[in-house]
Amino acid sequence: MMAWRKGAQRALVLMTDALMHHQGDGSSYTSVTLVDMLAMLQGRAVVHTVSTPNGSTPFPDGSHVEARVLSCATGGTAAHAAKRPARMLPPSAVVVLSIEAAPPPRSIAAPRSSLGHLTQEWASLVDEAGGEIWERGEGSMLVVWVAQGGLRASIGCAVQAAEVIQTATVAAGYRLSAGVAPGVARISADTRRPADGWELAGPFYLGRWMMNLSAHRGRILLTEVGAQRVGGRTNALGRIPIQGNRYINLYELG
Repeated sequence: MMAWRKGAQRALVLMTDALMHHQGDGSSYTSVTLVDMLAMLQGRAVVHTVSTPNGSTPFPDGSHVEARVLSCATGGTAAHAAKRPARMLPPSAVVVLSIEAAPPPRSIAAPRSSLGHLTQEWASLVDEAGGEIWERGEGSMLVVWVAQGGLRASIGCAVQAAEVIQTATVAAGYRLSAGVAPGVARISADTRRPADGWELAGPFYLGRWMMNLSAHRGRILLTEVGAQRVGGRTNALGRIPIQGNRYINLYELG
């Protein structure tokens, strides 16, 4: 046991991000048990512990079991280090392309390619257009362009990608539903995604909603902002209510 200065307040501070080793834990790091350690500390020092949150702990504050025992038995405190918040970038303009392929009715010729093969072809086309695939399923995809070079350029890339994807989808014998939605999002510098729940918020939700509406029309749908940036290649679809007294003007491409 370490020597203490006479009259010193005997306190130990343990900070850890891992569970403690002890005899019988399957390793050869130590022959000391937790009971042995408590006997050595009892009446000699107070142990305060700080540990990182552990998903297997039974304690609400996330502290490790052994750390909690050491602190409680010696009259100390046990706490957990709060998870460092993800670093957030300033609001960024984004363009979202939500796409889904549907097989034709059974009365029409069978598809000439599998959905898996078609999705792989989509991925290559998205990569060529500079998009990031944020979600991917068999025959569905959510693609995002972070508009670092300007919204007009990113919308142009998204629309061009949607058109070549539509051509490839039709050639494979499927029907494409697609929505292109520009918007704003705060994207974490650590995860490269917005905060939890982003999938059903802002332009990400709008892109999915437009994609579902597109399924009944068979054409790529754009918002008014998107239509303004692709020139006169669109037709006004109508003014669609989205929430309360709020509306959005939608356009079809081609």
